[in-house]
Amino acid sequence: MLILAFALLLSAFVAESQPSALSSPRTASVDGVVITTSHSQIHEGLTEHLTINCTFTHHQGSNFNTIWSLILSKTDSPSDSVYSEIASITAFSNNKIEENNTMGAFVTGHHKPDAYSFIALEWTFPSSQVEGNYRCEANGMDHRGHPLTSSANVAVAETSVTIDMLLTKMNQMNTKMEDMEMKLTNYTALEKRVNHLDAELNDLMLRVEHSKNAITVASDSYGGSHYIVSKLVWGNVVEANRLCRLYGGYLVEINDRHEYDFVAGFVNKQTHFSGVAGAWIGATDEGHEGTWSFITSGGTMSTFVWHDSEPNGGTEENCMVMWMATKKLNDYPCFESDPKQLPALLCEIPDRVF
Repeated sequence: MLILAFALLLSAFVAESQPSALSSPRTASVDGVVITTSHSQIHEGLTEHLTINCTFTHHQGSNFNTIWSLILSKTDSPSDSVYSEIASITAFSNNKIEENNTMGAFVTGHHKPDAYSFIALEWTFPSSQVEGNYRCEANGMDHRGHPLTSSANVAVAETSVTIDMLLTKMNQMNTKMEDMEMKLTNYTALEKRVNHLDAELNDLMLRVEHSKNAITVASDSYGGSHYIVSKLVWGNVVEANRLCRLYGGYLVEINDRHEYDFVAGFVNKQTHFSGVAGAWIGATDEGHEGTWSFITSGGTMSTFVWHDSEPNGGTEENCMVMWMATKKLNDYPCFESDPKQLPALLCEIPDRVF
């Protein structure tokens, strides 16, 4: 039973492994040559990633004038001193890396003689084959035309798994599990809140839709918009436009004669509706007498079919209505208190909303 428990513990450790605290990065640098390993120690089957970067960068004061090649070599073990070339890139290889037993690594590289060159090896769950000394060697020419070589070394060692490492990993796993449980709890609470808000929004949208349906006496479509005329009347053009905005539109904006004829024909069909003589148009000349602009978009209105002698209200009548029976326009007070003279809503709602 003890052996089984230990095996299960080891399996969990392998599945969730991250590099141990002992497996810290290592870097060596000599005259522009830099070699870096992401882990100085690996544990076969436990270490998830290992990278070796061999680079050369020209810097001020460097002995190199140019480099011809960058070579990455390796020994069989950290105690060995015999290096074998595993990857190289040269000025003549057209940025193609020559690989020699890179032990299953993903290899990338680049060579620019007077700037930056590199060879990078990356392993996922590296095997014990990757242990050894690594040497990054740059070969080139100094400022007097003499051959020049410079190198830097790092070591990667394989170490065995210890009980202390397992206990440390268990503590790390427990901490991560507690953190994940807390995040899951927070996520669940957030999800519930989002669902609640979504339900409230859907309910509000349904109420708005019911409200629109309740006040609509007729509707029709034209030119990518839906038009509704209300059975209610409003004496305040601002509030009338605000209600249209609630439904996803605005008081109708007539942009050309074709739209005018459609709107006029549409409202004319509603003359049977008792108590409503006209409907609000979403335009005003307040602050620019005689020049009519749309209340919502701010564009200029240029299509008019006025009643005889209209517009005639001056600065007292800065808004606009269309009379249903005659299909013609009047300037009109933006605030009307006479209950017998209140216009209906005439909303234009783009199809993307409707």
